Amino acid sequence: MNLIKTLKSQKNNLNNEIKGTFAVFDKCWRVCRRYPLSFVFFTFSPLLWLLPHLIYGTAVAGGRYSAKLEMLIGFGDVLVFTGLGLLFMAFFNRTLWGTSYSIREEEFLGTLESLYITPVSRFSIIFGNSLFYISQVSVGCTIQMILISVWYKDSFNFVYMLLATLFVLLAVIMVQSLSLIFTAFVFWQKEGWRFILIVHSIIYLITPFAFPIVVLPNFLQAIASVNPLTFAIEGFRNAFLYGFSFEILRYLFILIIAIPIMILIGLIIFQIAERFLRKKALLGQY
Repeated sequence: MNLIKTLKSQKNNLNNEIKGTFAVFDKCWRVCRRYPLSFVFFTFSPLLWLLPHLIYGTAVAGGRYSAKLEMLIGFGDVLVFTGLGLLFMAFFNRTLWGTSYSIREEEFLGTLESLYITPVSRFSIIFGNSLFYISQVSVGCTIQMILISVWYKDSFNFVYMLLATLFVLLAVIMVQSLSLIFTAFVFWQKEGWRFILIVHSIIYLITPFAFPIVVLPNFLQAIASVNPLTFAIEGFRNAFLYGFSFEILRYLFILIIAIPIMILIGLIIFQIAERFLRKKALLGQY
């Protein structure tokens, strides 16, 4: 009997957390609809960010196709290779930045205290914000994906695209671990986005999003080869271009092992930071 009551209680708690997550998600969209220009910017900014890289890449390569790129990775279309990497990073960046700074935005809006007394966990608040940013950036990234599919229409395969989408979903889960760590830091330091900017730049340096990993210096290749984001972006790009392979299976296996560990680390760091701030009475400090 006690077991049944415990299971029912856990089920109710889970339902409350899910409702809380979607309530935050709905609140974010309500705010977003009040500022339509903001929505337009974040919808089309991935496209604006993509074009300079494509123009520069094709200028350096002397056209859309590069013999050097094909020699390195067996695929020479600069537009498709670069476009896929930048699409992935645009999705990753917007979700990471938006989620990591969500708590600070609640302070700006004056809603942090009211959120903190709601009967849901802090993680539901963070994940609700994350869900909003994922849905927001998905609009621009979908447009990008359509453009890339048009560029690659001669060899485009819908099944390959579904396989590539699996890596995007894994990356979304991976983002949550980093977001928890960065949110904790911003919560502590308030203007901690400067730290996030530093880490963000390092991630850019060790992730082959717009270039093959082999062009990096040897010591950066060694770091990039153990960077979980490298497996996600390489898996995404290779799945879209080549479909299922042993290499894709290896990337999936590594991510499935690494992501739960990263999530656990993120949860622990966030809880430690929150307890510290509560103890020092710094939780509501602006």
